[in-house]
Amino acid sequence: MVGHGLVDKVDGVTMQATFSSGESKRELLHIQHYGFKSITPKGSAFLSVGNGERRDPVVIATKAKDEPDLKEGESAIFSKDAIIKASGSKVHIGNKSSDIGGIIDELIEALLELSTSLSVPNGGQVISAPDKITKIRSIQAKWQQLTKA
Repeated sequence: MVGHGLVDKVDGVTMQATFSSGESKRELLHIQHYGFKSITPKGSAFLSVGNGERRDPVVIATKAKDEPDLKEGESAIFSKDAIIKASGSKVHIGNKSSDIGGIIDELIEALLELSTSLSVPNGGQVISAPDKITKIRSIQAKWQQLTKA
């Protein structure tokens, strides 16, 4: 037997929910994949399966209202405030108010620019590129601001 409805409350691995029929159940077991755990927000949709009777259904999937929009082939791990999204060969790490992944990408690009602009003449002394170092310091300041506790 398959059922569906809306989540009322979650308490660890069990939840209280109201089925589309109007029936309310407590202590529904919510099965999750190994290595992943979440507390489903109130009002999320759920899908359950049972043993043929309505006694002991098990929730096997949930869908929250505020899930991120993804394009075909993308996947994400997210919470109400943060997201890790894979798209092609890029990984985006961020949240609703900042883009940590963007700063990391910017830093890597600046370090690559710096490494290709440095030269070592015959005397063995490194000639630096002050504009590149200034750029890296600017990115460092952004990172410190973003990660301030």
